[in-house]
Amino acid sequence: MPSPEMKDFSGFAIGISNKMDDFKHDLECHVYAPQFFKLDPGKERIWINFEETFYGKHFRVIAFRVHAHARGVENRLEVFDKDDLVRPKHVVSRSVQLPQSFVVLGPLEFTIQPGDLLQMTCIYSTIHEENTVYVGPTKNDEMCNIYLMGFSISTTLQIQKNRITESIKDNAGSANVQIVSVAAEEKTKTVWTFDRGIIKWTDLSFTNSNELIDKTSIKTNPVMAFDGDTTVASWGSGMFFVPHSISVDPNGDVWVADVGLHQVLKYTRTGKRLFAIGTPFVPGHDTKQLCHPTDVAFSLDGKFAYITDGYCNHRVLKVHVDTGIKVLEWGNGGRGDGQFNVPHAVIVSNGADGNEEVAVADRENCRIQVFDSTGNLIRILNQKFPVYSLVQVGSTILAGLVDRTHSRGIINDTVTGSPIENSIREPHSMAAIGKQLYVAQSVDGGKLFKFDL
Repeated sequence: MPSPEMKDFSGFAIGISNKMDDFKHDLECHVYAPQFFKLDPGKERIWINFEETFYGKHFRVIAFRVHAHARGVENRLEVFDKDDLVRPKHVVSRSVQLPQSFVVLGPLEFTIQPGDLLQMTCIYSTIHEENTVYVGPTKNDEMCNIYLMGFSISTTLQIQKNRITESIKDNAGSANVQIVSVAAEEKTKTVWTFDRGIIKWTDLSFTNSNELIDKTSIKTNPVMAFDGDTTVASWGSGMFFVPHSISVDPNGDVWVADVGLHQVLKYTRTGKRLFAIGTPFVPGHDTKQLCHPTDVAFSLDGKFAYITDGYCNHRVLKVHVDTGIKVLEWGNGGRGDGQFNVPHAVIVSNGADGNEEVAVADRENCRIQVFDSTGNLIRILNQKFPVYSLVQVGSTILAGLVDRTHSRGIINDTVTGSPIENSIREPHSMAAIGKQLYVAQSVDGGKLFKFDL
């Protein structure tokens, strides 16, 4: 019988529902339990370390549990990439004297990949022991257990490398085109591109207060649309200065973000301007001004647009599609949960529970943050390199990463954590129609690639 001062953690709760669970995976529990070693008595702290290489399928960890007996202090598991054994990419840790239930990771869910190194640490105190303590499998032994609950993942997306094509335009070496963004319409099978012409964005393009120095507009048509090899739209001469992204809303209207103008602008498909958000050439932070906006995505019902106001304000705005009037905003500069360091791209998808999810490429923090439609953080998907672009293909989110050390781009499957393509130097923007993936590479002449998945 516990004393009145001791908190009772025993018992359990049962929830009953007539709604079918939306979870689409078979749960597994991986148990790591080193045994048959000894602990010397009379020690304030003893650290026992074990490691092994993970050889299973990609394993998505959604919860964990630790277990030991009276001498246990803390159990910890660190996951290392096989190519970086210095800095762990994932860590779970918990006192074994706390209630030994599963801890749901929520936004901190992670994937263990084949070849990852798992390093387990169990910490003990034998200060009150006079005899050797044995660690083993029975109730009379001390223990060193970590349980990982989750599900295995099979990689389903693969690039058909022998079918890589330079889609629509191959402008490598051209001085007149630099494609920086691509959008695709599933309904009409139309592909839209946005290019900077001869404009180069360098460290000398803006003042210290983020004002564009050379206000020379692009004389070619930066906005183009294609149906197969046929050009179906071409407009925008004299209207744009430093293009960054292009998006098409469910009604077929075209939205562009221009970091030079500090504006997001909405147009008809033929180039008639409907409205602009932000004051031209004036960077700002209030409800009517932007500063280097980066991308736009749309709610599933088509009523709202999500804008990443990226390089200066580090925030997300939600606005009415018909008016551009702000509904809410969230985020600021930083590295904490819900903060950003250059929110560079945004996509909207249907979550497993049927609710809308807003995924934001938090570029310089090397992660993807997923929110609900009101800005509440749902989960974080950490990546190895800065995240430039996002696209959803089926139920999978692909991330365009840039490894600056080796001057290479990587298209990463965020479900498995595995790269599926690394031949594009900078995947600045991505879009998809079915299993056709379009990638805009904004360097080396501004190429647009098309891949079959």
